Amino acid sequence: MEKKVSVIIPVYNAEKYLSDCLISVLEQTLDSVEIVCVNDGSTDSSQSILEKFEQKYENVNVLCKENGGVSSARNIGITASEGKYIVFLDSDDMLDDPTALKTLFDMAQKDELDELFFDAHVIFENEEVKEKNQNYVTYYKRKKSYPGVFTGPDLFVQLQSSWDFKPSPCLQMIRRGFLLENKISFPEGIVHEDEVFTVQCITLAERAAYLNQPFYGRRVRADSIMTTTKKAESIQGYFYGIRIMLEFAKSNVLGKDDEFISQYYERIRIMLELCGKSYKNESQEEKKEVIARIREEDRPLFLLFVRHAERAERLYDQMQKARKELEHLEYQLETVNAVRSELSDKLEKTYAEKSELNRRLQTTYEEKRQRGDEINRLKKELEEEKRKEEKIKNSYSYKIGKTITYIPRKIRKIARK
Repeated sequence: MEKKVSVIIPVYNAEKYLSDCLISVLEQTLDSVEIVCVNDGSTDSSQSILEKFEQKYENVNVLCKENGGVSSARNIGITASEGKYIVFLDSDDMLDDPTALKTLFDMAQKDELDELFFDAHVIFENEEVKEKNQNYVTYYKRKKSYPGVFTGPDLFVQLQSSWDFKPSPCLQMIRRGFLLENKISFPEGIVHEDEVFTVQCITLAERAAYLNQPFYGRRVRADSIMTTTKKAESIQGYFYGIRIMLEFAKSNVLGKDDEFISQYYERIRIMLELCGKSYKNESQEEKKEVIARIREEDRPLFLLFVRHAERAERLYDQMQKARKELEHLEYQLETVNAVRSELSDKLEKTYAEKSELNRRLQTTYEEKRQRGDEINRLKKELEEEKRKEEKIKNSYSYKIGKTITYIPRKIRKIARK
């Protein structure tokens, strides 16, 4: 019966954390889980701890090898594993949720995924380590959610364009057959191998998804590879990692969607920039140490890389400066447009007020005209009445009537006297 998940754990001098790491896998609720531990030449008691777990638990498989680095240990683990899906777990880390593997496996199985990404939370060894490594506080938690199933390149474009792509093999469940079919393995003998491996995987994945859950506990400690990698090793790793990614691009990247190609080479540009910055800031003695780590036949190309990196850094700085100036101009333009819009609103309001005043004035003129007409009509009626009154006064009847009414008044006046 095929095992559901193989958890591959490269082990090197991890006696302090190894038991917690193994227990976090053994406590998983998913059945048919295989634990493949590869002891990479540990010199502490890691081997004896592994043997105790192997004797006690039948699903723990311990392999031993001479020290060759985490890449070689993981590659041996891939070859030796039998699970349908693989999860990589570093020996000083742990699975943070007992339902992690079941949740991930069920989703990967249901959606027939090649890759399923998830998040981690950080476990700082102490406050001093936390203070010195503030960049890791939120590093393993992606800012956005990406629901749905995508091709690897489509998901990569979304993640990278939002700066949510995390080049860590430990933050994904991968179908083992997918790795074998595409002959994907970790580049050995260099650091920054994670960058190469994760980019190659997502480039070739036909079905990939992301689950917004922090299932992984990433331990940050003072003496880990993350915090103690020497600059010479780091620069060497960037150089050879870039070469591998450029070679890989010839047959697996060119011809794909333009946006994916752009984001793929953006990853390379970042590595080139870090390589160039690190080398430029080294002393002459340190630069000699870096050169000594580069194969002799590769040194001319390395120096060319460094010069291009320095030039790219200058161009990038200029581009950033130009971008800031453009943002400032855009801000000024937005301000001008806002003022223009405000003035336009005020002008429109003024036009509306003027229109209202004109309407009222027109109404007033109309009322005045109507009142004038009314006054003229009344004047005419009054004149007509006066004319009629004058006519009556001048009439013979009026004069007789006036005389007739006068005599009685006169007689009454005489009588009173």
